[in-house]
Amino acid sequence: MVMGFEALWKFKPTYFIDSTGYAFSYLLAALVGCEVISYVHYPTISSDMLSKVANRESSYNNSALVATNPLLSSLKLLYYRLFAWSYAKMGALASLVFVNSSWTEDHINSIWGVPDRTVRLYPPCNTSTFLQIPLTPRAPTIVSVAQFRPEKNHRLQLEAFQKFSSQTKGQVKLILVGGVRNEGDRQRVTELQDLARELGIEELVEFEISIPYTRLHEILSAAKVGLHTMWNEHFGIGVVEFMAAGIIPIAHNSGGPKMDIVVPGAGFLATTADEYCDHMTRCFEVLGEEECQGIQEIGRSHVQDTFSDEAFREQFVRNCEMIAQMDLEDNFAEEEEELSESDDIEELKPENEEFTEL
Repeated sequence: MVMGFEALWKFKPTYFIDSTGYAFSYLLAALVGCEVISYVHYPTISSDMLSKVANRESSYNNSALVATNPLLSSLKLLYYRLFAWSYAKMGALASLVFVNSSWTEDHINSIWGVPDRTVRLYPPCNTSTFLQIPLTPRAPTIVSVAQFRPEKNHRLQLEAFQKFSSQTKGQVKLILVGGVRNEGDRQRVTELQDLARELGIEELVEFEISIPYTRLHEILSAAKVGLHTMWNEHFGIGVVEFMAAGIIPIAHNSGGPKMDIVVPGAGFLATTADEYCDHMTRCFEVLGEEECQGIQEIGRSHVQDTFSDEAFREQFVRNCEMIAQMDLEDNFAEEEEELSESDDIEELKPENEEFTEL
């Protein structure tokens, strides 16, 4: 709100475009007469979040302390519902709402309730360097690219890989690439390294922490399979980058990867460790080179057609032009109405001004 106030104080635009998720700034923009255009990457609150609190499910955004306490759960649910109500009021102020995925679209429509003004617009994914990577040859390597945060669920990756490596004929390596933000993330990496030792796969697992882009490009150029295990990720740009680089994705069967990214023939979806293991086995021991290359080509083509800068620019400009055209038509109609009212007043005036004075 403060940042929105500062911006509007310095300059009052015709169109106020928000792509940061600060929905409560829309009220300020509307009060000074701006048209609000919103691009939502992730709803501040969702029906899933409300459901977890209502059902007292422990999660990364609902601590066990709250989930196990009826009073705290009730208070948090009340706060969430009040917040969701006010968030919906702010969203209703937008003249045009862009959303970055089908998952986000469903949740925004559920909360904001303006489907007639909501447009799905996939984010521009600059994958030009990855698209230049040759599809073959590929090393017997599986890669995961995700920050070491709890919701990324690296534990599931290690458990699935242990099942796979225990029954595979060759030696396949797993590389976990990710950044650490704080001491909590560093502790999480240590716990994952301990888990790899407990599962007996420490010799096959590498941790690449906060690496430079050149090293990431090198890893993605060689890997054959990419793992993604986050439940209900709103989009999934990491999966897009896998497919652009010619890596066969095995992504979580939810959210953006399920609804928008891993289209039929472009990769695999899984939920449990057994399902991930089965797909890894299929990629390394069942599918032939031509079949794998067919999957790579479908995935890369989907990325180029759907998630490019050009596709984003074209749809963004087209929809914004429609809003501008509607505003011009409304202004023209108002001017015509004012002129019509002015003509009516002139007709009502008496012809003899002297008689009027008498």
